[in-house]
Amino acid sequence: MLRQGMQKMLAATTLLAAAGAEAQTYTFDPPNPQVGEAFTVNATWPYSGNFVQSQGILEAGAADGAYITVWFVQDGANFSPNPPTITASQIIPGDFFGAAGVYRVTIYWVADPASYTSFVPSQTFSFVVGGASPGPFEIGPGITGNWYDPSESGHGFSLEVLPGGVLLAEWFVYAPQGGRDWIIGTGTILGDTAIVNAYQTGGPGGRFPPAFDPSQVQNEPWGTITFTFTDCNHGTASWANTAAGYPAGSVPITRLTMPEGYACH
Repeated sequence: MLRQGMQKMLAATTLLAAAGAEAQTYTFDPPNPQVGEAFTVNATWPYSGNFVQSQGILEAGAADGAYITVWFVQDGANFSPNPPTITASQIIPGDFFGAAGVYRVTIYWVADPASYTSFVPSQTFSFVVGGASPGPFEIGPGITGNWYDPSESGHGFSLEVLPGGVLLAEWFVYAPQGGRDWIIGTGTILGDTAIVNAYQTGGPGGRFPPAFDPSQVQNEPWGTITFTFTDCNHGTASWANTAAGYPAGSVPITRLTMPEGYACH
């Protein structure tokens, strides 16, 4: 029954657009269980609705490269992007892990419990069972995606990890006096942090094509943006700017999207 439900879900091509616009997040408790120890997947969804429930575990495999798949189901009616958020949990029995090793955990959030035809794209995590706890988080290619603060939806960051340990950041935001602003830059990645040297694009040539004139567009130093991540789905962006009129500050950021084919570890 569980396998049939997952097969229907994987075969579906219709995504629930309203649900896909918001990011679901997950935590594991404990984060590093020992062999035979159960753990819990806690899920948070920044949309209210009629109900949400844990649907179950599809299957599990052996250690090192094997996997388990978990999914959560929510009533697709009466979505509202306002607080409170809704949560659900799924307990993973300890007997799924017969040996220490690294497992792949894939999680789905299904938005239509009646047909399994609308679902949010999965998120995949590497999960260590047994042995020492994982070391400090480090920025890797899986950080690539769109990030924002759900409490300030309407502006956010597009981040891309480039070769050579470089982070490209594009901040789609607004100017202090109103109007859209575009702040971009790159910086070197050091562990869980990247400090981006940011520039602001302006000038009279910045008009909609075909009126765009690259000779009349200038990139001017704006300041620095520091990105620090605690895990694959949470971080902080703080900035210290030299451009006039922009106050320094910081904002917590949460993953909004992840490109297909990427995974965060």
